[in-house]
Amino acid sequence: MNYSEIKKTAKGIFNNTPKLQSLLITSDGQFFTPKNKSAAENHANRLNGAKRKKPLKIVTVARDEVFAADIPEAETKKADKPGNKTNK
Repeated sequence: MNYSEIKKTAKGIFNNTPKLQSLLITSDGQFFTPKNKSAAENHANRLNGAKRKKPLKIVTVARDEVFAADIPEAETKKADKPGNKTNK
C-alpha cells in the first residue's frame, strides 16, 4: 500500500469519524484506531511469526497530516508571510 492509497483510505475514515485524530496503520494496509492499539500489535506480531520476508511495521498517521496536503503550497506560503491578512 503506497502513501496515496493510505491517504485516500485515511481521509474516508477521518471524514466518517470527526472526533478521531489519528490512525494506526500496519505495513500490510490494515487500519486501527489508537483505542485498538493492542489489536494492531497482535496483528503485526501474529503475521511476523509467519516467517515473512519483511516484518510488519505499525505507523501512526495524524488527521492533520492527511488533510494538510490538500492545501496548495502557494496558499500556505502566502499566508505565512508577515503582513499578509488571512482574515477579511
